Amino acid sequence: MKKRNRSPELKGLKFKEIIEIGKQELLAEDVFETELSSSSQQARKISFSGFNMQNIAQKVNMTRGNLYRYVVSKRELWFAILQEFIKEYNDEVDKIITNHEGTNFALIEKLITHYISFGSKDSHLMQKMIFMNAPQPKYQDGTPEMGPIERNYEKLDDAIPKIRKVIEKAIKAEELIQMNTQFFMQYLWGTIQGSILILEDMERDPNGTDEYKQEFQRFVMEQIHFKLRTYTPEYTSRNQ
Repeated sequence: MKKRNRSPELKGLKFKEIIEIGKQELLAEDVFETELSSSSQQARKISFSGFNMQNIAQKVNMTRGNLYRYVVSKRELWFAILQEFIKEYNDEVDKIITNHEGTNFALIEKLITHYISFGSKDSHLMQKMIFMNAPQPKYQDGTPEMGPIERNYEKLDDAIPKIRKVIEKAIKAEELIQMNTQFFMQYLWGTIQGSILILEDMERDPNGTDEYKQEFQRFVMEQIHFKLRTYTPEYTSRNQ
């Protein structure tokens, strides 16, 4: 009979191993395609069909029953992978903000550059996590069951307000003029996510090169930089 790992250290290592194997299964499922509703002709998300829990249990050398002691459902495993991905991003963002010296404007550019770089580093996973739904929940008495990981996870969208807060600080410091920050963040999110999708396509292109990707990333940042500059007092005073 297989023994359960009881020490917190070993349990933590085993949990990381489960997440990594689950991530491999998620990336291996080639269902990331946009479907169209015949009635509305609007794009909709595809739900991930689910993990093979028996397969994952075998790969991490435990029983399926023991696996469910770590993640109570396929849906929980999805959120565990998502949470790890988001935590890595948020930790890096917090480090950038803590170590930054200089203007708020310069910090905004750093955070945007980091977002694009982070997303393009693992673009396939990022797009699946954002544009694909989690496995369907189980229901009890008409209410969807929710595990502890799902209850406590932060959405990747919740990382965007960190950039928004710096923009608002820049406005207070009069580095930027007043703007509709909600609209600007929506524009920014759409631009960045669209860029990451294009970078993912470049990864699939057999003729694509790292130099071409880097040139495209520089181009995107130049356009965002220009857009930000249009909200500086210097720019508006020159163009009134």
